[in-house]
Amino acid sequence: ERSDNCLGPVVEYPSNWTCNTECDTVSVVAVNPAGDEYATVSKDFMASMGEQSVTIKKIERVENPVLFRQYAQARELLAKTRAKELQNKEAVLEVRGFHGTSGGPIHHII
Repeated sequence: ERSDNCLGPVVEYPSNWTCNTECDTVSVVAVNPAGDEYATVSKDFMASMGEQSVTIKKIERVENPVLFRQYAQARELLAKTRAKELQNKEAVLEVRGFHGTSGGPIHHII
């Protein structure tokens, strides 16, 4: 697990991230088509498409340490709040969501 504390408390980044020590560097990383991550993401994506016929050309992961730290801190707060309400049952439910773009440059959305 990777972590850094440049802009606040230590946050552990996902173990599959390739992030370096830069706190604010956004990276777009190609997901290996032969890997488990690719298989999981493509399976979940295809299931979300229902009857639509689609072809996956590539899968890329956006690694944004600043946004991830914000997400991790908000998730921790939600978990603490919900744990009290639910008497320590599973407090936070996470789901995987997808979006696509046109063939143009994506740097405007990352």
